[in-house]
Amino acid sequence: MGYKDLFDDVIFKRGMGYYSDDRVHHVKMDGHVLTGEVDGTKKYHCKITFDASGEVKKMSCDCPYGENGTPCKHEAALLVKFTYGDLPFLADGDEFDDFVAEVNEGTKNAFLAQLFRNDPRQLEAFKRFAHIALDEQDLMQMIAYMEGIVERNTAKGFIDYYAMPDFDEEMNSVFEDIHNCMEENRKHAFCLILATYDALLNVECDDSDGRLGMMFKHLGDYLGILLSDASQEELDIYYDKIMSLVKDPRCDDQEYLLNALTKVTVKEYVDRFNDAIENLMDDDDGFRDYTHFLIESHINNHAPIEQVLTEYHSLHPMLKRDMAKRVCNYLLDCEEYDLFEKELKQLLKEMPDRDNTEYMEMLKDFYKKIGNHQAYFKTLEDLFFKHPYNKDYYHEYKDVIGDDWNQKRNDIFNRIPESIGKKNIYFEEGMYDQLMSCLENFGSISDLEEYMDVLKDQYSDRLITAMAKDIDEMALRTSNRYTYRSIAYHMNRMLAIDGAKDTVISLLSKFRSKYRNRRAMQDELKAVEIALSEQA
Repeated sequence: MGYKDLFDDVIFKRGMGYYSDDRVHHVKMDGHVLTGEVDGTKKYHCKITFDASGEVKKMSCDCPYGENGTPCKHEAALLVKFTYGDLPFLADGDEFDDFVAEVNEGTKNAFLAQLFRNDPRQLEAFKRFAHIALDEQDLMQMIAYMEGIVERNTAKGFIDYYAMPDFDEEMNSVFEDIHNCMEENRKHAFCLILATYDALLNVECDDSDGRLGMMFKHLGDYLGILLSDASQEELDIYYDKIMSLVKDPRCDDQEYLLNALTKVTVKEYVDRFNDAIENLMDDDDGFRDYTHFLIESHINNHAPIEQVLTEYHSLHPMLKRDMAKRVCNYLLDCEEYDLFEKELKQLLKEMPDRDNTEYMEMLKDFYKKIGNHQAYFKTLEDLFFKHPYNKDYYHEYKDVIGDDWNQKRNDIFNRIPESIGKKNIYFEEGMYDQLMSCLENFGSISDLEEYMDVLKDQYSDRLITAMAKDIDEMALRTSNRYTYRSIAYHMNRMLAIDGAKDTVISLLSKFRSKYRNRRAMQDELKAVEIALSEQA
């Protein structure tokens, strides 16, 4: 029974992989019908019908490929499992070594030759294992393999949402090739990245999960690594090819390619890139602002600070905010401390208070670095009272106040609004009476359980009352099994508190009577009855 010919080579190979990973389960043969489940992106159900001679007559799978009538890897995996049965188990890798050693060299050589003919990618893997350099034919094979994946997945013109995970999974092997080339052969890496980018520009799909976008991003990241130390000779070959992709009408978002090009450090091509950015802005009639790419390129090439700031100040406020951290860190690296402080303070004035925390923290750390203790403390204090429930700010603020903390603590706490966020500070300070009050007034059942272990001995009655109130309210406002299960869980958690058993029994009795028509709830409450019986 030769089933391999029913599938594309890559699909059959992936089916073999699923079989090897033991993903095929519940295999059953009923007359001429074979069924089974295969673990993929989710659990898929396959059905294969044979004719009287044992040949495959019909195959079906509820995966996106199978529903379109295309033979899929799940069906291949089921056929392999049906043919070869369960996987053999070898407890020790030495058994493999012993077996291979017993086979004569001629047989091994013939096997490898046949393996490489049937699957050239195995030849690539073998060359890497044997530290043999890949050649141009290997590169062409990798590109052809990538193009085959794209063509097969776009054969119907559009990749829908449910088929995108399988496409993404297949493309992972291409990115493995790129990663290996990055370490072995820069030319191969450049060629494979650009060929893949070009091929993906042809893909039309439902990218709601951003899978295609992430592929472009990863390609841009790899390209940026190569360009950061690219030679004049490499740029002579690849710069124009990259720019042709940037200008390609199919390329809706040039961000990843342009970000990669900002890493170029050879002066001739830095100048060409700067000119290209200017031309892009002219061509777009100001519709898009590409200035931030110029700034990134200037910083990477250690341009004069005046040039960087001129471009930075020309940015749209939103883009300026995005580039602020990069520009300010450049000023720090250049030890332009006065300019750093000036730019950051100006940014904080222009920025809404809700968005400025990251930049306030930069200013705080700057003052600490240069030894301006007064400005450091003032900025830290502003941060602490803006985010009083942030543990890092709390500990830093407390450490700076030092020995005076206990004396000033009450005044400091009085400045912080009462809310559930205060629980962390009360806990850290060992102020358990205030913690209990905070939880009673603002906490949820999960908050109460978070601190139950430290409160249950001293505040058991208040803890039981608060938990029972929350559980009762949960039951009143819900009607789904998940919440019913949570109610049962919380009631069982209450049983860990001394004296809570009677309250749990009372809640259980109330829920059995009041919500007797909620079958799902009544079902989940059995877990509470079991826990109570175990305590009896």
